[in-house]
Amino acid sequence: MMRKLGLLVSVALLAGMAFVACDSGDGLTVTLDPDFRLLRMGVPVPERYQPSEGDALMGELRGWGRGAWLPDAARWFVPGGIQALPVRSASVDVEIGLEPSLGNIQGRAVVTLTAEDGDIEQARFYLSADDIDMLQAVDGPEASYSFEAPVLTVTPASPVAQGQSWTFEVRWHDVDVRVVVDDFPERGGAVMANLIDSDVSFFSYGYHYWPRLVGQSRFEGLNFRVTHPDDLTLVMSGEFVGSSDNGDSTLTSEWRMSHTVHGHVGLALGDFDLAEGTCGDAALEVYGLPGVSLDGYPIAVETYVPVLEAMCADYQARFGAVAFDVVRFVGVHEEFNSGYATEGLVLVPNYIWDDDGSGSFIQRDFYLAHELSHQWWGNDVTIDETRDWWLVEGMADYCACSCLERVQGEAAGRWVWQWEVQELLTYYDEGGEDHALVPDESIPMELRIVYIKGAWVLRMLEGVMGTAAMDQLLLELREEHRFAALSTQTLVDKATLIADREMGWFFEQWLYGQGLMNLDEAHEVVGDQVLLTISQQSVWKGTPPEYFQMPVEILLEKKDLSRRHEVEVLQSEEEFPLSMP
Repeated sequence: MMRKLGLLVSVALLAGMAFVACDSGDGLTVTLDPDFRLLRMGVPVPERYQPSEGDALMGELRGWGRGAWLPDAARWFVPGGIQALPVRSASVDVEIGLEPSLGNIQGRAVVTLTAEDGDIEQARFYLSADDIDMLQAVDGPEASYSFEAPVLTVTPASPVAQGQSWTFEVRWHDVDVRVVVDDFPERGGAVMANLIDSDVSFFSYGYHYWPRLVGQSRFEGLNFRVTHPDDLTLVMSGEFVGSSDNGDSTLTSEWRMSHTVHGHVGLALGDFDLAEGTCGDAALEVYGLPGVSLDGYPIAVETYVPVLEAMCADYQARFGAVAFDVVRFVGVHEEFNSGYATEGLVLVPNYIWDDDGSGSFIQRDFYLAHELSHQWWGNDVTIDETRDWWLVEGMADYCACSCLERVQGEAAGRWVWQWEVQELLTYYDEGGEDHALVPDESIPMELRIVYIKGAWVLRMLEGVMGTAAMDQLLLELREEHRFAALSTQTLVDKATLIADREMGWFFEQWLYGQGLMNLDEAHEVVGDQVLLTISQQSVWKGTPPEYFQMPVEILLEKKDLSRRHEVEVLQSEEEFPLSMP
């Protein structure tokens, strides 16, 4: 539910190139896939995008040192089924004291566990702390614990019987809080989990600032009371309940989370500027740290409200109203160069909100649309098996590209699809290790396959089914899986039902096969016909060799005349007689 920002390796701009465009000397030009709808080798790098005159939602890509938003998935992600537990966190009440000037945290939590599918003999929690100060039972058997950061193991003196509940209290503290989860110096710098300083404090993935039960996929009934300096604004995931003045230059703010995926709870504390709007039927709040960005441009959060409102309107029209009352975007310390989307909240680096006078620009809009989509796909509809990871992140890339195509026009959409796929093409060009989009075994998954191939598979599915049928598919999947898990097989079955035809040929090669298409052509003019030979240079399965089956659009051009045809490739080499323009 994140997307990483970083540098794109410089490549030559092959502006305006079409794929396999060939003039054999007879004045006829043949172009395969002229609109770049197929996931294949040879999609050219688009030229620098030029917005239409007067378009307030698009600006040029400016040379500011970050030429692209790269996929952000954590390098340490290894798929496998999500652990089934006999124990569930029925409720967690957390109290946090933040001291930004000291860089310290004091924490207290009351945790109630329920024994669902067996007795509770032990429970393990993620918790980032310098030390545990106290842990004792509140209701039920006495508790003992061991702590090896970041895992707290709690053991009842006697097992808690199935169907029963057990409550304990834990207190902890952390000091000098600053955690770097990973570092990508060639792609923009550190991936921060958290940072506390006098300007902004924030917590994201990789820093466990409350006791989160290991293996639980959804949490309900999370309640937070956070005490912080009264001159700073606290923004969190979930619902704001209220705040009280403690009379000592601190406030205590209360927040409630009702549908938190994997217990991910974002938090940001700073002296923010706020701009407000609407996200469809929900409220929209955009927070930024005032001043200038690392590029030297002023922060102007209000300029991004119409950008986000347009995206929200598109998503609501396609997927239904967002599930949360408020959607909040918050700019945090610029060392953080990822996005982090949780229940009703997205954390972004503060430079996202800078204003160079051109308005937004398309790569940034793609990044924002990706993170916004997670309020539908990821924090509402989610997954239970990590082999289905593409349904969250590939879906987010698909949503972002298709949103820009609908909101900003066909030219913008075509540009962003060409731009988005380059990282995957480079990966294959450089001999990157391949795997199926939906693997059958637990393997380290390549993020470019999950994000980018996942997005393009959905795009090609839309091409096969038709846009109206694809919209129906996603709307129904979202309606039927609100705050529930979606599986690849469910999507396959639903798509087959809506398409009203056999679709196994498509899903078998693109979900469970490997690689992507690689096409070539040769042609001969015979009278008023063109004999076109299309050959495939790659297979999706090697034993025995299986070539891709896909519809391919053909553009024939001669002088001022043109004609389009559509053929379906099935084999390594096929000949098609086509009418001349």
